[in-house]
Amino acid sequence: MFYLPKENILIEYQGEYHDGTARNQTNEEFKVQQEHDKRKREYAKSHNIELLEIWYYDYNNIEEILQSRLLLKQSA
Repeated sequence: MFYLPKENILIEYQGEYHDGTARNQTNEEFKVQQEHDKRKREYAKSHNIELLEIWYYDYNNIEEILQSRLLLKQSA
């Protein structure tokens, strides 16, 4: 995860551990990951920071997602 202060946006790449599809992840590890993700979302919302989550299944579209989202932020 990283923060772009000028755009006031947090960007995080979400791998398979974030949706529970990782082969070697236990149910307990997945629950912990869900709680961490929930806290990040709440933190961003409570601090009026946009959180852009890019999922592993969108890997081939990362550049387009970033360009689209950052251009929208700049034109707002």
